[in-house]
Amino acid sequence: MKNVAMIGFGGIAQAHKNAHLRLESEGKERLVAVCDITPSSFEKRIKINIDTGEKSFEGSFNTYTDLEEMLANEQIDLIDICLPTPLHSEYAIKMLERGYHVQSEKPMSLTEDECRKMIEARDRSGKQLMIGQCLRFYRQYEFLKACIEDGRYGKLLSGHMSRLGNCPKWSW
Repeated sequence: MKNVAMIGFGGIAQAHKNAHLRLESEGKERLVAVCDITPSSFEKRIKINIDTGEKSFEGSFNTYTDLEEMLANEQIDLIDICLPTPLHSEYAIKMLERGYHVQSEKPMSLTEDECRKMIEARDRSGKQLMIGQCLRFYRQYEFLKACIEDGRYGKLLSGHMSRLGNCPKWSW
């Protein structure tokens, strides 16, 4: 069983935490620790952009506000990075170089160069790097892909698609 630790415990981390706890209940992994520099993050439930005031602390994982302390005290196989986008590449590279498998929230990074450096760090480390590009697995997108592949509505000649959403309240 793989031991997982999370870095960042804000909005999207709540969904990651729930997924890790579900996988733990299925005997596939164990969420051992979470690190966030803001201690109050462990005491409230955040639904992406909305602080509901509810307690977030579910599960039996340890909490840290110091990354080095967490890494020193825990047996970890995989690091799940749920930090703000500008920090994805920096922490993914650091964790890969230290010998951890890395799952990072999307987007991979803000620049092509940073993405390339993440891939190079993965290659040097021999560890896995996965970016949470979850939309590609949504049923709606899989349905559209199947329609195009099997031609059920004819040959696709062109297309324009967009996904609408608001800028997160916490965004830069």
